[in-house]
Amino acid sequence: MYIPTARGLQDGDFLIGYSYNPIRYSLAGINNPGSVSALHQNAENIFYGTLCVVPRFEISVTVLKEIGYIPLKANGIGDRQFDFKYLALTERGNRPALAVILSAPFGLNNSLITHALVATKNVRFSDKITAELTAGYGSPYYFDKSGGGDKYDFLGGYELRNKNENRGQYLTGPFGGAALRFNNKAGIMAEWDSRHLNLGGYATLFNRWTVQAGILNFDQIHVGTSYAVSLRKLPKRVMEPAPTNEDRDERTLLNFENLTVDSTNKQVVYEQRLYRNPLIGMLELQQSLSQADSLDFVPRHLGIPIARYRLASSVQAEPLSQEDRQLLRQRAPFNWRRYKADFRLQPELIARFGFKSNPFETKTNLLLQTQLVLWPGMALNAGLTFALINDLDNERTGIRPGPIYLNQFLALGKRNFLSMSLGTFYNNQYGFNAQYRWADLRKPWSFGIESSLTGFYYFPATSYYYETPNQFMLFADVAYRLPVHAITVKLQGGQYLDQQRGARLDLIRQFANVEVGAFATKLTKDYTFGFNLAIPIPPGRLVQGKHARLRTTEEFRWEYNYNGSANVGAPYRIGTRLDALLRQYHQDYLRSQVRVRE
Repeated sequence: MYIPTARGLQDGDFLIGYSYNPIRYSLAGINNPGSVSALHQNAENIFYGTLCVVPRFEISVTVLKEIGYIPLKANGIGDRQFDFKYLALTERGNRPALAVILSAPFGLNNSLITHALVATKNVRFSDKITAELTAGYGSPYYFDKSGGGDKYDFLGGYELRNKNENRGQYLTGPFGGAALRFNNKAGIMAEWDSRHLNLGGYATLFNRWTVQAGILNFDQIHVGTSYAVSLRKLPKRVMEPAPTNEDRDERTLLNFENLTVDSTNKQVVYEQRLYRNPLIGMLELQQSLSQADSLDFVPRHLGIPIARYRLASSVQAEPLSQEDRQLLRQRAPFNWRRYKADFRLQPELIARFGFKSNPFETKTNLLLQTQLVLWPGMALNAGLTFALINDLDNERTGIRPGPIYLNQFLALGKRNFLSMSLGTFYNNQYGFNAQYRWADLRKPWSFGIESSLTGFYYFPATSYYYETPNQFMLFADVAYRLPVHAITVKLQGGQYLDQQRGARLDLIRQFANVEVGAFATKLTKDYTFGFNLAIPIPPGRLVQGKHARLRTTEEFRWEYNYNGSANVGAPYRIGTRLDALLRQYHQDYLRSQVRVRE
Protein backbone atom coordinates (compact mmCIF):
# COMPACT_ATOMS: atom_id res chain seq x y z
CA MET A 1 0.00 0.00 0.00
CA TYR A 2 2.60 2.53 1.12
CA ILE A 3 5.92 0.70 1.20
CA PRO A 4 8.07 -0.19 -1.83
CA THR A 5 9.29 -3.71 -2.52
CA ALA A 6 12.19 -5.28 -4.39
CA ARG A 7 9.73 -6.99 -6.71
CA GLY A 8 10.71 -5.88 -10.20
CA LEU A 9 8.70 -5.40 -13.36
CA GLN A 10 9.61 -7.29 -16.52
CA ASP A 11 11.41 -5.47 -19.32
CA GLY A 12 8.91 -3.20 -21.09
CA ASP A 13 6.17 -3.51 -18.46
CA PHE A 14 4.21 -0.32 -17.83
CA LEU A 15 2.10 0.21 -14.72
CA ILE A 16 -0.33 3.11 -14.28
CA GLY A 17 -2.20 3.63 -11.03
CA TYR A 18 -4.15 5.75 -8.58
CA SER A 19 -4.44 5.81 -4.81
CA TYR A 20 -6.50 7.80 -2.33
CA ASN A 21 -5.03 9.04 0.92
CA PRO A 22 -7.63 9.97 3.55
CA ILE A 23 -7.58 13.07 5.69
CA ARG A 24 -5.14 12.98 8.64
CA TYR A 25 -2.99 10.51 6.69
CA SER A 26 -2.12 12.74 3.77
CA LEU A 27 1.50 13.05 2.76
CA ALA A 28 1.56 16.53 1.19
CA GLY A 29 3.78 19.00 2.96
CA ILE A 30 5.55 16.60 5.29
CA ASN A 31 8.85 17.27 3.54
CA ASN A 32 8.14 21.00 3.20
CA PRO A 33 8.85 22.74 6.52
CA GLY A 34 6.23 25.28 7.46
CA SER A 35 3.66 24.15 4.90
CA VAL A 36 0.06 24.59 6.02
CA SER A 37 -0.77 21.26 4.46
CA ALA A 38 1.74 19.64 6.81
CA LEU A 39 -1.13 19.53 9.31
CA HIS A 40 -2.76 16.81 7.13
CA GLN A 41 -5.89 18.94 6.57
CA ASN A 42 -6.51 17.61 3.04
CA ALA A 43 -7.17 14.20 1.61
CA GLU A 44 -5.18 13.43 -1.54
CA ASN A 45 -5.32 11.84 -4.96
CA ILE A 46 -2.05 10.28 -6.10
CA PHE A 47 -1.51 9.36 -9.76
CA TYR A 48 1.56 7.43 -10.87
CA GLY A 49 3.12 5.60 -13.76
CA THR A 50 6.07 3.19 -13.74
CA LEU A 51 8.01 1.84 -16.71
CA CYS A 52 10.72 -0.82 -16.74
CA VAL A 53 12.96 0.93 -19.25
CA VAL A 54 15.58 -1.82 -19.43
CA PRO A 55 15.85 -5.02 -17.38
CA ARG A 56 16.18 -4.23 -13.64
CA PHE A 57 15.79 -0.47 -14.07
CA GLU A 58 12.46 1.32 -13.53
CA ILE A 59 11.43 4.98 -13.70
CA SER A 60 8.31 6.29 -11.97
CA VAL A 61 6.45 9.59 -12.29
CA THR A 62 4.11 10.60 -9.46
CA VAL A 63 1.67 13.52 -9.28
CA LEU A 64 -0.03 14.32 -5.96
CA LYS A 65 -3.15 16.50 -5.89
CA GLU A 66 -4.67 17.67 -2.64
CA ILE A 67 -8.46 17.58 -2.37
CA GLY A 68 -10.34 20.62 -1.14
CA TYR A 69 -9.37 24.16 -0.26
CA ILE A 70 -5.69 25.11 -0.28
CA PRO A 71 -4.72 28.50 1.24
CA LEU A 72 -3.00 30.85 -1.19
CA LYS A 73 0.27 30.82 0.77
CA ALA A 74 0.34 27.03 0.53
CA ASN A 75 -0.49 26.87 -3.19
CA GLY A 76 3.10 26.44 -4.34
CA ILE A 77 4.56 24.44 -7.20
CA GLY A 78 2.57 21.28 -7.89
CA ASP A 79 3.74 18.12 -6.14
CA ARG A 80 5.33 15.82 -8.71
CA GLN A 81 8.45 13.73 -8.68
CA PHE A 82 10.55 11.17 -10.52
CA ASP A 83 11.83 8.01 -8.84
CA PHE A 84 14.48 5.56 -10.02
CA LYS A 85 14.58 1.94 -8.94
CA TYR A 86 17.43 -0.44 -9.66
CA LEU A 87 17.19 -4.14 -8.87
CA ALA A 88 20.72 -4.78 -7.62
CA LEU A 89 20.09 -8.47 -6.85
CA THR A 90 17.43 -10.82 -8.16
CA GLU A 91 15.89 -13.45 -5.92
CA ARG A 92 17.69 -16.81 -6.04
CA GLY A 93 17.41 -19.77 -3.69
CA ASN A 94 17.76 -18.40 -0.16
CA ARG A 95 18.88 -14.96 -1.39
CA PRO A 96 16.28 -12.19 -1.39
CA ALA A 97 15.92 -9.63 -4.12
CA LEU A 98 17.55 -6.28 -3.28
CA ALA A 99 16.58 -2.90 -4.76
CA VAL A 100 17.85 0.66 -4.42
CA ILE A 101 15.24 3.43 -4.79
CA LEU A 102 16.19 7.09 -5.23
CA SER A 103 14.02 10.13 -5.84
CA ALA A 104 15.33 12.69 -8.32
CA PRO A 105 16.61 15.70 -6.35
CA PHE A 106 15.30 18.42 -8.67
CA GLY A 107 11.66 18.34 -7.53
CA LEU A 108 10.08 21.13 -5.50
CA ASN A 109 8.12 20.50 -2.27
CA ASN A 110 7.89 16.76 -2.96
CA SER A 111 5.98 14.76 -0.40
CA LEU A 112 6.90 11.22 -1.45
CA ILE A 113 10.68 11.56 -1.45
CA THR A 114 12.19 8.10 -1.15
CA HIS A 115 15.83 7.14 -0.65
CA ALA A 116 15.62 3.55 0.42
CA LEU A 117 17.24 0.13 0.37
CA VAL A 118 14.69 -2.70 0.32
CA ALA A 119 14.84 -6.52 0.23
CA THR A 120 12.04 -8.93 -0.72
CA LYS A 121 11.84 -12.72 -0.35
CA ASN A 122 9.09 -15.09 -1.47
CA VAL A 123 8.26 -18.21 0.51
CA ARG A 124 6.17 -20.80 -1.33
CA PHE A 125 3.78 -22.88 0.82
CA SER A 126 2.08 -24.63 -2.09
CA ASP A 127 1.50 -24.25 -5.80
CA LYS A 128 -1.16 -21.64 -5.09
CA ILE A 129 -0.14 -19.95 -1.84
CA THR A 130 2.96 -17.75 -1.51
CA ALA A 131 4.10 -15.32 1.16
CA GLU A 132 6.08 -12.24 0.15
CA LEU A 133 8.22 -10.73 2.91
CA THR A 134 9.71 -7.24 2.59
CA ALA A 135 12.04 -5.24 4.83
CA GLY A 136 13.86 -1.99 4.15
CA TYR A 137 15.30 1.21 5.49
CA GLY A 138 14.50 4.74 4.34
CA SER A 139 17.10 7.46 4.70
CA PRO A 140 15.93 10.65 6.44
CA TYR A 141 18.25 12.80 4.32
CA TYR A 142 17.32 14.36 1.00
CA PHE A 143 18.27 17.27 -1.24
CA ASP A 144 15.81 20.14 -1.32
CA LYS A 145 15.28 22.95 -3.88
CA SER A 146 12.49 24.78 -2.05
CA GLY A 147 14.63 27.77 -1.16
CA GLY A 148 14.91 31.08 -2.97
CA GLY A 149 17.19 29.93 -5.80
CA ASP A 150 16.38 29.52 -9.48
CA LYS A 151 13.71 26.81 -9.69
CA TYR A 152 14.78 25.90 -13.26
CA ASP A 153 18.46 25.47 -12.38
CA PHE A 154 18.41 21.71 -11.93
CA LEU A 155 22.21 21.63 -11.59
CA GLY A 156 22.40 23.80 -8.48
CA GLY A 157 20.60 25.38 -5.55
CA TYR A 158 20.28 22.23 -3.44
CA GLU A 159 20.27 22.01 0.35
CA LEU A 160 20.79 18.82 2.34
CA ARG A 161 17.86 18.46 4.73
CA ASN A 162 16.52 15.97 7.23
CA LYS A 163 12.93 14.72 7.08
CA ASN A 164 12.81 14.70 10.86
CA GLU A 165 12.67 18.51 10.77
CA ASN A 166 9.06 18.18 9.59
CA ARG A 167 5.86 17.01 11.18
CA GLY A 168 5.77 13.76 9.21
CA GLN A 169 8.41 11.45 7.85
CA TYR A 170 7.44 9.35 4.81
CA LEU A 171 9.61 6.21 4.74
CA THR A 172 12.08 7.40 7.33
CA GLY A 173 13.76 4.59 9.22
CA PRO A 174 12.89 0.89 9.12
CA PHE A 175 9.80 -0.34 7.31
CA GLY A 176 8.51 -3.75 6.33
CA GLY A 177 5.53 -5.88 5.49
CA ALA A 178 4.13 -9.22 4.43
CA ALA A 179 1.67 -10.25 1.74
CA LEU A 180 -0.03 -13.63 1.51
CA ARG A 181 -0.90 -14.30 -2.13
CA PHE A 182 -3.42 -16.82 -3.42
CA ASN A 183 -2.69 -18.06 -6.94
CA ASN A 184 -1.37 -14.57 -7.77
CA LYS A 185 -5.00 -13.45 -8.08
CA ALA A 186 -5.73 -12.11 -4.59
CA GLY A 187 -4.05 -11.57 -1.28
CA ILE A 188 -3.97 -9.95 2.13
CA MET A 189 -1.29 -7.53 3.35
CA ALA A 190 0.12 -6.07 6.53
CA GLU A 191 2.83 -3.41 6.69
CA TRP A 192 4.66 -0.93 8.89
CA ASP A 193 5.33 2.17 6.77
CA SER A 194 7.70 3.77 9.32
CA ARG A 195 4.77 5.70 10.84
CA HIS A 196 1.66 3.49 10.90
CA LEU A 197 0.49 -0.11 10.90
CA ASN A 198 -1.67 -0.77 7.84
CA LEU A 199 -3.77 -3.80 6.87
CA GLY A 200 -5.40 -4.51 3.51
CA GLY A 201 -6.20 -6.81 0.66
CA TYR A 202 -6.14 -6.87 -3.11
CA ALA A 203 -7.50 -8.72 -6.13
CA THR A 204 -6.16 -8.93 -9.70
CA LEU A 205 -8.67 -9.09 -12.53
CA PHE A 206 -7.95 -10.14 -16.14
CA ASN A 207 -4.23 -10.53 -15.24
CA ARG A 208 -3.75 -6.76 -15.56
CA TRP A 209 -6.11 -4.78 -13.36
CA THR A 210 -5.49 -4.71 -9.61
CA VAL A 211 -7.79 -3.18 -6.99
CA GLN A 212 -6.86 -2.85 -3.34
CA ALA A 213 -8.23 -1.43 -0.11
CA GLY A 214 -6.91 -1.15 3.40
CA ILE A 215 -7.28 0.40 6.80
CA LEU A 216 -4.58 2.80 7.98
CA ASN A 217 -3.59 2.57 11.62
CA PHE A 218 -7.00 1.02 12.41
CA ASP A 219 -8.52 4.43 11.65
CA GLN A 220 -9.11 5.45 8.02
CA ILE A 221 -9.82 3.66 4.73
CA HIS A 222 -7.33 3.72 1.85
CA VAL A 223 -8.19 2.57 -1.69
CA GLY A 224 -6.15 2.22 -4.87
CA THR A 225 -6.07 0.63 -8.29
CA SER A 226 -3.50 -0.03 -11.02
CA TYR A 227 -3.35 -1.43 -14.54
CA ALA A 228 -0.34 -3.16 -16.09
CA VAL A 229 0.55 -3.80 -19.73
CA SER A 230 3.59 -5.04 -21.59
CA LEU A 231 4.87 -2.59 -24.21
CA ARG A 232 6.93 -5.32 -25.87
CA LYS A 233 4.05 -7.57 -26.92
CA LEU A 234 2.42 -7.45 -30.32
CA PRO A 235 -1.39 -7.71 -30.62
CA LYS A 236 -2.78 -11.19 -30.06
CA ARG A 237 -4.31 -11.34 -33.52
CA VAL A 238 -0.82 -11.37 -35.09
CA MET A 239 0.94 -13.27 -32.32
CA GLU A 240 -1.63 -16.08 -32.33
CA PRO A 241 -3.10 -16.14 -35.85
CA ALA A 242 -6.52 -17.74 -36.23
CA PRO A 243 -7.35 -20.38 -38.88
CA THR A 244 -7.87 -19.11 -42.42
CA ASN A 245 -11.15 -17.30 -42.95
CA GLU A 246 -11.81 -15.71 -46.34
CA ASP A 247 -14.26 -13.08 -45.07
CA ARG A 248 -11.91 -12.03 -42.28
CA ASP A 249 -8.92 -11.93 -44.64
CA GLU A 250 -10.89 -9.77 -47.06
CA ARG A 251 -11.72 -7.33 -44.28
CA THR A 252 -8.09 -7.28 -43.16
CA LEU A 253 -6.90 -6.36 -46.65
CA LEU A 254 -9.07 -3.22 -46.45
CA ASN A 255 -6.47 -1.92 -43.98
CA PHE A 256 -4.03 -1.50 -46.89
CA GLU A 257 -3.93 0.98 -49.75
CA ASN A 258 -2.31 0.92 -53.19
CA LEU A 259 -1.80 -2.81 -52.68
CA THR A 260 -0.16 -4.80 -55.49
CA VAL A 261 0.69 -8.50 -55.25
CA ASP A 262 3.44 -9.21 -57.78
CA SER A 263 3.36 -13.01 -57.94
CA THR A 264 5.92 -13.16 -60.73
CA ASN A 265 8.59 -11.43 -58.67
CA LYS A 266 7.26 -12.80 -55.36
CA GLN A 267 6.65 -9.47 -53.65
CA VAL A 268 3.76 -7.43 -52.29
CA VAL A 269 3.92 -3.63 -52.53
CA TYR A 270 1.54 -1.67 -50.33
CA GLU A 271 0.92 1.28 -48.04
CA GLN A 272 -0.65 1.17 -44.59
CA ARG A 273 -1.50 4.17 -42.44
CA LEU A 274 -3.24 2.40 -39.56
CA TYR A 275 -0.29 1.17 -37.52
CA ARG A 276 2.66 2.97 -36.05
CA ASN A 277 4.57 -0.32 -36.04
CA PRO A 278 5.14 -1.51 -39.65
CA LEU A 279 5.65 -5.12 -38.54
CA ILE A 280 1.94 -5.42 -37.66
CA GLY A 281 1.03 -4.63 -41.25
CA MET A 282 3.53 -7.16 -42.58
CA LEU A 283 2.20 -9.90 -40.29
CA GLU A 284 -1.40 -9.12 -41.23
CA LEU A 285 -0.53 -9.46 -44.90
CA GLN A 286 1.37 -12.67 -44.23
CA GLN A 287 -1.76 -14.14 -42.62
CA SER A 288 -4.23 -12.85 -45.21
CA LEU A 289 -2.48 -13.52 -48.54
CA SER A 290 -2.07 -16.96 -50.03
CA GLN A 291 1.55 -18.11 -50.42
CA ALA A 292 2.61 -15.07 -48.39
CA ASP A 293 5.42 -17.04 -46.76
CA SER A 294 7.34 -16.84 -50.02
CA LEU A 295 6.64 -13.15 -50.63
CA ASP A 296 8.83 -10.14 -49.90
CA PHE A 297 7.17 -7.06 -48.41
CA VAL A 298 7.74 -3.56 -49.79
CA PRO A 299 6.01 -0.95 -47.60
CA ARG A 300 5.45 2.54 -48.97
CA HIS A 301 5.34 5.94 -47.30
CA LEU A 302 3.24 8.44 -49.30
CA GLY A 303 3.65 6.18 -52.30
CA ILE A 304 7.47 5.93 -52.00
CA PRO A 305 8.88 2.42 -51.28
CA ILE A 306 11.01 2.34 -48.12
CA ALA A 307 12.88 -0.97 -48.46
CA ARG A 308 12.28 -4.65 -49.16
CA TYR A 309 11.72 -7.05 -46.23
CA ARG A 310 11.61 -10.82 -45.89
CA LEU A 311 9.97 -12.43 -42.86
CA ALA A 312 11.30 -15.79 -41.75
CA SER A 313 12.79 -16.87 -38.43
CA SER A 314 14.23 -13.35 -38.50
CA VAL A 315 13.69 -10.19 -40.56
CA GLN A 316 15.94 -9.34 -43.48
CA ALA A 317 15.93 -5.78 -44.88
CA GLU A 318 17.22 -4.94 -48.32
CA PRO A 319 17.74 -1.27 -49.28
CA LEU A 320 16.33 -0.27 -52.67
CA SER A 321 18.57 1.21 -55.35
CA GLN A 322 17.34 3.69 -57.95
CA GLU A 323 17.07 0.79 -60.43
CA ASP A 324 14.97 -1.20 -57.93
CA ARG A 325 12.66 1.79 -57.47
CA GLN A 326 12.28 2.22 -61.22
CA LEU A 327 11.26 -1.43 -61.59
CA LEU A 328 8.76 -1.09 -58.75
CA ARG A 329 7.17 1.92 -60.46
CA GLN A 330 6.60 -0.30 -63.50
CA ARG A 331 5.44 -3.43 -61.68
CA ALA A 332 3.40 -1.69 -58.96
CA PRO A 333 2.45 1.70 -60.41
CA PHE A 334 1.27 4.48 -58.13
CA ASN A 335 -2.42 5.30 -58.40
CA TRP A 336 -3.85 8.07 -56.22
CA ARG A 337 -7.36 6.67 -56.71
CA ARG A 338 -6.36 3.59 -54.72
CA TYR A 339 -5.97 5.67 -51.55
CA LYS A 340 -8.87 6.03 -49.17
CA ALA A 341 -10.39 9.28 -47.98
CA ASP A 342 -8.60 8.78 -44.68
CA PHE A 343 -9.83 10.82 -41.69
CA ARG A 344 -8.11 10.52 -38.34
CA LEU A 345 -8.81 11.82 -34.85
CA GLN A 346 -5.71 13.04 -33.05
CA PRO A 347 -5.51 14.46 -29.53
CA GLU A 348 -3.12 17.34 -28.92
CA LEU A 349 -1.85 17.90 -25.40
CA ILE A 350 0.33 20.85 -24.47
CA ALA A 351 0.99 20.67 -20.75
CA ARG A 352 3.16 21.75 -17.88
CA PHE A 353 3.17 20.99 -14.18
CA GLY A 354 1.39 23.78 -12.30
CA PHE A 355 0.42 24.51 -8.71
CA LYS A 356 -0.82 22.29 -5.89
CA SER A 357 -4.44 23.22 -6.62
CA ASN A 358 -3.96 22.27 -10.29
CA PRO A 359 -0.73 20.30 -10.64
CA PHE A 360 -1.22 19.60 -14.36
CA GLU A 361 -2.04 22.67 -16.48
CA THR A 362 -3.04 21.73 -20.01
CA LYS A 363 -4.18 22.91 -23.38
CA THR A 364 -6.16 20.01 -24.81
CA ASN A 365 -7.36 19.87 -28.41
CA LEU A 366 -8.91 17.24 -30.63
CA LEU A 367 -7.87 17.39 -34.28
CA LEU A 368 -9.85 15.96 -37.19
CA GLN A 369 -7.27 15.53 -39.95
CA THR A 370 -6.99 14.08 -43.39
CA GLN A 371 -4.10 13.38 -45.75
CA LEU A 372 -4.55 13.48 -49.51
CA VAL A 373 -1.74 11.78 -51.46
CA LEU A 374 -1.41 13.75 -54.71
CA TRP A 375 1.51 12.01 -56.42
CA PRO A 376 4.39 9.80 -55.21
CA GLY A 377 5.80 11.40 -52.08
CA MET A 378 3.51 14.49 -52.14
CA ALA A 379 0.65 14.83 -49.65
CA LEU A 380 -1.68 17.61 -48.59
CA ASN A 381 -2.39 17.51 -44.86
CA ALA A 382 -5.37 19.50 -43.58
CA GLY A 383 -7.99 19.48 -40.86
CA LEU A 384 -9.89 21.18 -38.07
CA THR A 385 -8.90 21.80 -34.46
CA PHE A 386 -11.54 21.43 -31.75
CA ALA A 387 -9.98 23.37 -28.85
CA LEU A 388 -11.55 21.76 -25.78
CA ILE A 389 -9.67 22.89 -22.65
CA ASN A 390 -7.18 25.67 -22.08
CA ASP A 391 -5.92 26.64 -18.64
CA LEU A 392 -2.43 27.28 -20.00
CA ASP A 393 -2.68 30.50 -22.05
CA ASN A 394 -5.28 32.78 -23.67
CA GLU A 395 -5.64 31.05 -27.04
CA ARG A 396 -9.35 30.62 -27.66
CA THR A 397 -11.31 27.40 -27.39
CA GLY A 398 -13.85 26.33 -29.99
CA ILE A 399 -13.34 25.29 -33.62
CA ARG A 400 -10.53 26.69 -35.76
CA PRO A 401 -8.35 25.57 -38.68
CA GLY A 402 -5.85 22.84 -37.89
CA PRO A 403 -2.34 22.54 -39.34
CA ILE A 404 -2.46 22.74 -43.15
CA TYR A 405 0.72 21.91 -45.06
CA LEU A 406 2.19 20.20 -48.09
CA ASN A 407 4.80 17.50 -47.53
CA GLN A 408 7.11 16.03 -50.18
CA PHE A 409 8.95 12.84 -49.23
CA LEU A 410 11.77 11.47 -51.43
CA ALA A 411 14.00 8.39 -51.32
CA LEU A 412 17.22 9.02 -53.26
CA GLY A 413 18.88 5.67 -53.70
CA LYS A 414 19.50 3.16 -50.95
CA ARG A 415 20.39 5.38 -48.00
CA ASN A 416 19.38 8.98 -48.74
CA PHE A 417 16.00 10.36 -47.71
CA LEU A 418 14.55 13.85 -47.96
CA SER A 419 11.39 15.49 -46.59
CA MET A 420 10.21 19.05 -47.28
CA SER A 421 7.12 20.74 -45.81
CA LEU A 422 5.41 24.07 -46.41
CA GLY A 423 2.44 25.47 -44.50
CA THR A 424 1.14 25.87 -40.95
CA PHE A 425 2.54 23.35 -38.49
CA TYR A 426 1.84 22.34 -34.92
CA ASN A 427 3.04 24.35 -31.90
CA ASN A 428 1.96 27.64 -33.53
CA GLN A 429 4.67 27.70 -36.21
CA TYR A 430 4.27 28.23 -39.95
CA GLY A 431 6.78 28.36 -42.81
CA PHE A 432 9.16 25.96 -44.57
CA ASN A 433 10.99 22.91 -43.20
CA ALA A 434 13.53 20.64 -44.91
CA GLN A 435 15.11 17.44 -43.57
CA TYR A 436 17.79 15.16 -45.01
CA ARG A 437 18.87 11.83 -43.55
CA TRP A 438 21.47 9.24 -44.47
CA ALA A 439 20.35 5.91 -43.06
CA ASP A 440 21.16 2.31 -43.91
CA LEU A 441 18.24 0.37 -42.42
CA ARG A 442 20.59 -2.54 -41.61
CA LYS A 443 23.37 -0.56 -39.92
CA PRO A 444 23.61 1.18 -36.52
CA TRP A 445 24.85 4.61 -37.70
CA SER A 446 22.79 7.38 -39.28
CA PHE A 447 23.06 11.14 -39.53
CA GLY A 448 20.85 14.00 -40.64
CA ILE A 449 20.45 17.72 -41.23
CA GLU A 450 17.33 19.81 -40.62
CA SER A 451 16.65 23.46 -41.40
CA SER A 452 13.59 25.68 -41.34
CA LEU A 453 12.42 29.27 -41.54
CA THR A 454 9.21 29.77 -39.59
CA GLY A 455 7.08 32.39 -37.93
CA PHE A 456 4.65 32.42 -35.03
CA TYR A 457 0.87 32.26 -35.50
CA TYR A 458 -1.83 32.29 -32.89
CA PHE A 459 -5.59 32.35 -32.40
CA PRO A 460 -6.40 34.85 -29.61
CA ALA A 461 -9.93 35.39 -28.33
CA THR A 462 -11.50 37.07 -31.37
CA SER A 463 -8.97 37.21 -34.19
CA TYR A 464 -5.97 35.69 -35.93
CA TYR A 465 -2.40 36.78 -35.21
CA TYR A 466 0.83 35.99 -37.04
CA GLU A 467 4.39 37.29 -37.29
CA THR A 468 6.76 37.52 -40.23
CA PRO A 469 8.91 34.37 -40.50
CA ASN A 470 11.99 35.22 -38.45
CA GLN A 471 12.89 31.97 -36.72
CA PHE A 472 15.79 30.31 -38.54
CA MET A 473 16.68 26.81 -37.37
CA LEU A 474 19.61 24.70 -38.56
CA PHE A 475 21.09 21.67 -36.85
CA ALA A 476 22.74 18.35 -37.61
CA ASP A 477 22.70 15.08 -35.71
CA VAL A 478 24.39 11.73 -35.58
CA ALA A 479 22.67 8.65 -34.15
CA TYR A 480 23.90 5.21 -33.13
CA ARG A 481 21.67 2.22 -32.50
CA LEU A 482 22.90 0.04 -29.63
CA PRO A 483 22.93 -3.71 -30.27
CA VAL A 484 20.66 -4.42 -27.27
CA HIS A 485 17.21 -3.32 -26.10
CA ALA A 486 16.41 -1.27 -29.25
CA ILE A 487 18.07 1.83 -27.80
CA THR A 488 19.25 4.71 -29.98
CA VAL A 489 21.68 7.40 -28.83
CA LYS A 490 21.40 10.66 -30.78
CA LEU A 491 23.59 13.78 -30.46
CA GLN A 492 22.31 16.94 -32.11
CA GLY A 493 23.78 20.42 -32.38
CA GLY A 494 23.06 23.73 -34.07
CA GLN A 495 20.72 26.72 -33.83
CA TYR A 496 17.27 26.13 -32.38
CA LEU A 497 13.90 27.87 -32.59
CA ASP A 498 14.66 30.47 -29.92
CA GLN A 499 17.81 31.43 -31.88
CA GLN A 500 20.07 29.98 -29.20
CA ARG A 501 22.85 27.64 -30.22
CA GLY A 502 23.77 24.48 -28.41
CA ALA A 503 23.41 20.72 -28.32
CA ARG A 504 20.92 18.06 -27.33
CA LEU A 505 21.49 14.43 -26.32
CA ASP A 506 18.65 11.88 -26.69
CA LEU A 507 18.32 8.31 -25.45
CA ILE A 508 15.43 6.54 -27.19
CA ARG A 509 14.00 3.11 -26.38
CA GLN A 510 11.69 1.45 -28.90
CA PHE A 511 9.06 -1.02 -27.77
CA ALA A 512 6.55 -2.80 -30.02
CA ASN A 513 4.09 0.08 -30.35
CA VAL A 514 5.54 2.71 -28.04
CA GLU A 515 8.68 4.83 -28.06
CA VAL A 516 10.04 6.41 -24.88
CA GLY A 517 12.97 8.81 -24.68
CA ALA A 518 14.95 10.98 -22.30
CA PHE A 519 16.95 14.03 -23.31
CA ALA A 520 19.20 16.82 -22.03
CA THR A 521 19.71 20.16 -23.78
CA LYS A 522 22.42 22.78 -23.25
CA LEU A 523 22.05 26.09 -25.09
CA THR A 524 23.85 29.41 -24.94
CA LYS A 525 21.77 30.75 -22.04
CA ASP A 526 19.54 27.90 -20.90
CA TYR A 527 19.63 24.21 -20.25
CA THR A 528 17.02 21.62 -19.45
CA PHE A 529 16.20 17.92 -19.53
CA GLY A 530 13.04 15.89 -19.87
CA PHE A 531 11.35 12.93 -21.49
CA ASN A 532 9.16 12.25 -24.48
CA LEU A 533 6.94 9.48 -25.74
CA ALA A 534 5.17 8.35 -28.88
CA ILE A 535 2.13 6.09 -28.62
CA PRO A 536 -0.74 4.94 -30.84
CA ILE A 537 -4.23 6.01 -29.79
CA PRO A 538 -6.68 3.08 -29.52
CA PRO A 539 -8.83 1.67 -30.92
CA GLY A 540 -7.41 2.56 -34.34
CA ARG A 541 -9.93 1.79 -37.07
CA LEU A 542 -13.43 3.10 -36.22
CA VAL A 543 -15.33 2.87 -39.52
CA GLN A 544 -13.84 1.57 -42.76
CA GLY A 545 -14.96 0.83 -46.28
CA LYS A 546 -13.27 0.44 -49.65
CA HIS A 547 -13.03 4.17 -50.27
CA ALA A 548 -13.17 5.92 -46.88
CA ARG A 549 -12.08 5.41 -43.29
CA LEU A 550 -12.40 7.10 -39.90
CA ARG A 551 -9.77 6.15 -37.35
CA THR A 552 -7.80 7.33 -34.38
CA THR A 553 -4.26 8.48 -35.07
CA GLU A 554 -1.45 5.96 -35.37
CA GLU A 555 0.90 8.19 -33.36
CA PHE A 556 0.56 10.72 -30.55
CA ARG A 557 3.78 12.45 -29.47
CA TRP A 558 4.32 14.41 -26.28
CA GLU A 559 7.42 15.95 -24.70
CA TYR A 560 7.96 17.27 -21.18
CA ASN A 561 10.90 19.45 -20.18
CA TYR A 562 11.95 20.55 -16.72
CA ASN A 563 11.56 24.22 -17.58
CA GLY A 564 7.82 23.85 -18.04
CA SER A 565 6.48 25.97 -20.88
CA ALA A 566 9.88 27.55 -21.64
CA ASN A 567 11.12 26.71 -25.13
CA VAL A 568 14.62 25.37 -24.55
CA GLY A 569 15.58 23.66 -27.78
CA ALA A 570 12.12 22.10 -28.07
CA PRO A 571 11.22 21.21 -31.69
CA TYR A 572 7.86 22.04 -33.19
CA ARG A 573 5.91 19.06 -34.42
CA ILE A 574 5.59 18.33 -38.11
CA GLY A 575 4.00 15.44 -39.98
CA THR A 576 7.14 13.54 -40.96
CA ARG A 577 10.24 13.41 -38.77
CA LEU A 578 12.71 11.44 -40.84
CA ASP A 579 14.71 10.03 -37.95
CA ALA A 580 11.54 8.79 -36.19
CA LEU A 581 10.05 7.39 -39.41
CA LEU A 582 13.18 5.48 -40.45
CA ARG A 583 13.78 4.16 -36.92
CA GLN A 584 10.50 2.26 -37.26
CA TYR A 585 11.73 0.50 -40.41
CA HIS A 586 15.14 -0.50 -39.07
CA GLN A 587 15.92 -4.17 -39.49
CA ASP A 588 17.03 -4.69 -35.87
CA TYR A 589 13.87 -3.07 -34.46
CA LEU A 590 11.69 -5.45 -36.48
CA ARG A 591 13.92 -8.40 -35.60
CA SER A 592 13.61 -7.74 -31.87
CA GLN A 593 9.83 -8.09 -32.15
CA VAL A 594 9.99 -11.31 -34.10
CA ARG A 595 12.06 -12.81 -31.26
CA VAL A 596 9.43 -11.71 -28.75
CA ARG A 597 6.69 -13.19 -30.94
CA GLU A 598 8.45 -16.53 -31.09
